[in-house]
Amino acid sequence: MAIPETCNAAVSASDASGADAREADLRWRQVIGARIRVFREYAGMTCQVLAARVGLSEHQMRAVEAGLLEISRGQLARIAQPLALPMHLLIKDAATALPDFSPEEEAVAREELQMLMRYFNAVEGDDLRQRLLETVMRLADTDTPKV
Repeated sequence: MAIPETCNAAVSASDASGADAREADLRWRQVIGARIRVFREYAGMTCQVLAARVGLSEHQMRAVEAGLLEISRGQLARIAQPLALPMHLLIKDAATALPDFSPEEEAVAREELQMLMRYFNAVEGDDLRQRLLETVMRLADTDTPKV
């Protein structure tokens, strides 16, 4: 018995939406992982040290940073703690961020981000830092950072 064309089309559409969801999930994990790596490097911490502090192997932590390993919200919270970060900084707008940088662009972006973070962290007071962040977002005319 042949499968009706409408069934084939439905299966193809289902496969495509499943592939899209898997691609979106991978991109989300890559963005989160890249943020973890940047914050870890800024903190002067090796991958091995952070992994030990959160109860993962170094191999697992590298997989998290590469976006290859799924992690729970609890694990994200444990990772954020030794980095002295609120967890929302790791996940905010991750689904719409674009991690597609060339190696040269990534190196420049990482240096600029580290410099920006040093100055931002030197600002005293959480309220003032929050207002500064809101001002920068208004100047950029967006609430979705690209990184």
